[in-house]
Amino acid sequence: MNKLKLSFLTSVFLLGSIPLFAQDTQYWAKQYGTYGELLGGVVVGGTSDLSSTYYNPGSMAFTTDSALVLTTHSLQAYAITINDAFGTGSKLTSSSVKASPGIFAIRLPNWLGEEQIAISYITRYDFDFEAQELNTTPHSDSQNSYKASEGSVYENLSEYWPGVSWSKAFSKNIGIGVTLYFPYRSQSARNQILHQTLDSTGTNSSAIIFEDYSYNNLRALIKFGVSIKLDPLMLGITVTTPSMNIYGSGSTALNFTATNIDSEELEGLPTFASDFQEDLSAQFRSALSIAVGAAYYLENTSFYFSAEWFNSVSEFNIMEPNSFYAQSSGDEIEYNSAYSLNSVINIGLGIKYIVNPNFTYYGSITSDQTAFVPNKVNKFAISNWDIIHIRSGGKFNIDKLSITLGLGYGFEANIYDGLRIIGQKDTDRSDVAYHQIDVVFGFAYKL
Repeated sequence: MNKLKLSFLTSVFLLGSIPLFAQDTQYWAKQYGTYGELLGGVVVGGTSDLSSTYYNPGSMAFTTDSALVLTTHSLQAYAITINDAFGTGSKLTSSSVKASPGIFAIRLPNWLGEEQIAISYITRYDFDFEAQELNTTPHSDSQNSYKASEGSVYENLSEYWPGVSWSKAFSKNIGIGVTLYFPYRSQSARNQILHQTLDSTGTNSSAIIFEDYSYNNLRALIKFGVSIKLDPLMLGITVTTPSMNIYGSGSTALNFTATNIDSEELEGLPTFASDFQEDLSAQFRSALSIAVGAAYYLENTSFYFSAEWFNSVSEFNIMEPNSFYAQSSGDEIEYNSAYSLNSVINIGLGIKYIVNPNFTYYGSITSDQTAFVPNKVNKFAISNWDIIHIRSGGKFNIDKLSITLGLGYGFEANIYDGLRIIGQKDTDRSDVAYHQIDVVFGFAYKL
């Protein structure tokens, strides 16, 4: 019996399968800290609060407040528009406005002398996508054939990193640190198509296609950091290891039903195939990354630069469900849960200007290159647009409390090959417009 690839099975209609827009193809979309957000995260060489647990744990050794509670929240709004979404001139749009928690961190009491210990919790990914495309033929007395089609996708992706950090100043100029993270990832999606036609003979044709999956995964990774003070210059370097899987489970489901469909694209395909599998092992791999940064401090103005290289992630299967046999034909059908990422480099510039003791201005511009691998079946990572982020805002000091307010804007930098939606021909492309707005609010309180 012929093996039928699921990616081909679900592309038999022009509607095809609407893509899933997991934002983990971008690494710099979310930043942390009371001013790390406004500096776009370009603080590898110069963090001065507990966001250093993420950016560079080595610099935590140079911030020795007895305790510090740090939290940042941002209101994030994004809109994604896909023009000519199915090669038919249709437009697919999704938008969302939601609170996006960033970081919570606290320094533990100084139990180890010169050594610093902190615990932290960051939201690494928090993304929801919901979109629907409807096409219907209206009633007409002069028309005796009709069509109704619906394509929809629902996706949720979240990933949280609790961690513990250690740091020590080995001299007045060199600090070394490490953060052990335990990322917990959850992703679920449903990809659905409904297609119906009524022709002039009164024959009703229909097709139902949906694919549903979900998985959870717990893993561990380590971030090493070194911070070097060369007044007025400060340098930093970090290495983040690939993650090591601890535990994961997931489930998959598929239903393909076609009735009275006469098409060359369906020739040899089953008319009914349905399957559900649960308690599957699930794994996830994240990339090795190396970041370098510098901060140059003048009397009232500071300049920041950071660059980070992310290694590629070779192809692997997040889940490995068993192939199954279509009930109507006995053909063997294979799932595809392959995942891979390209190597990318992100860079950014930031500026800090102390207006007076109670107000400090921050601004930044950063790149956010996509790690999407073109021309591969990778339904877990589809977005292929690069993003530019611009952020601006200020910090207000009130006694022991510091309040940060700011605004960020992200937009697609280039659509280098357009977006090919599953179900389109190799020559078809859909252009994407991406807009992201972040309203940042944060506070730090020295105990």
